[in-house]
Amino acid sequence: MYRTPIFLAFLLSGAVIAQSTNETLVTASPRTPETVPEAVVTPEPTHSITDERGLRSYVDFSGNSNSIGHIFTMGYSLGYQLNTHVSVDGQVPFYYVSASTTATDSTGGTESITTTDQGIGDPSFALQLRFPNRILDYRTRLTTWVPIADMNSGFTTGSVLVDWASRFSHPVSRLIPFGQADIANTVPDTPLFLLPYTAQGFNARFEAGADAVLTTIFSTGASFYYVLPSGSQTLYSREFHGPGTGSGGTGGGPGGSDSGPGSGNGDGNGNGNGFITQQATGGNGNGSGNRNGFMTQQVTEGNDITRDHGVGAWLTANLPHFIDLQIGFNRSFGYDLNTFSFGLGFDPIRAFGRQAK
Repeated sequence: MYRTPIFLAFLLSGAVIAQSTNETLVTASPRTPETVPEAVVTPEPTHSITDERGLRSYVDFSGNSNSIGHIFTMGYSLGYQLNTHVSVDGQVPFYYVSASTTATDSTGGTESITTTDQGIGDPSFALQLRFPNRILDYRTRLTTWVPIADMNSGFTTGSVLVDWASRFSHPVSRLIPFGQADIANTVPDTPLFLLPYTAQGFNARFEAGADAVLTTIFSTGASFYYVLPSGSQTLYSREFHGPGTGSGGTGGGPGGSDSGPGSGNGDGNGNGNGFITQQATGGNGNGSGNRNGFMTQQVTEGNDITRDHGVGAWLTANLPHFIDLQIGFNRSFGYDLNTFSFGLGFDPIRAFGRQAK
């Protein structure tokens, strides 16, 4: 159903270039606790951390699942470590999404709507600076996404997106508390929560938590995050692209800051999940619903539509041969979503390089 062979063939063909590796910072990457086409700073896999100069790479396959649907992403990142402090890399993600919902038909009954899509997201290019210190470790990353993906896919906004992410951490025995902040004209994805939309608009994202080293292989962690938007936000759904009904759909009432957006002037009756309409533009009217306006193909709203806060937890295994595994859980209070995630990563350059030696 999820067409795994498509992903494997895509990977082997090398058509995907560069999803930036995770360590303390990373953009739009579908792995690790920390993302649109994905924009953000996230922790890199332990195997990716190196002070050696030279090429660095990372192959990853990740997925998120919640009540809205499933998002899978695969990428191959390629970069260069200039020295201990400076590295550059580039990445292009490949998405596969599947989502389902119910809608009211012309007879007043309900019907199930299932949509699937796949395609390449916008490539990203990143510069990362790293300043390790025994007292306070600091990393910062500037990432830019170049719009080349299909506008109808929801994997792009059609505009250049920029994210500046900074992370501070301080190890205390086996515990590593950290704090992270993103300033961007998009909303960061995280490996624990691949957003069902790609957004354009000013947003700040803050995260605080801690990693705990359990053994030489296993580690775990948890964090709290808050997304603080400002000004108008434009959202492009990755999961729903067809017309539908509901208070957030065609004919729905205008959405308020805490309601589903509508594209008409009628009285919509639904759950506010405007993801199902082709396009919706709302103001500060009186709508009804749960403000999940990212189910439309395009939604332009006030700043509250991307506001969110939540908690996440993860368990990571750094296996031999530079293989990383991760499972995680994210609770979004703003969107009332429970998301389960997994990630599988591999560093081919270091792994094959070791074998050659």
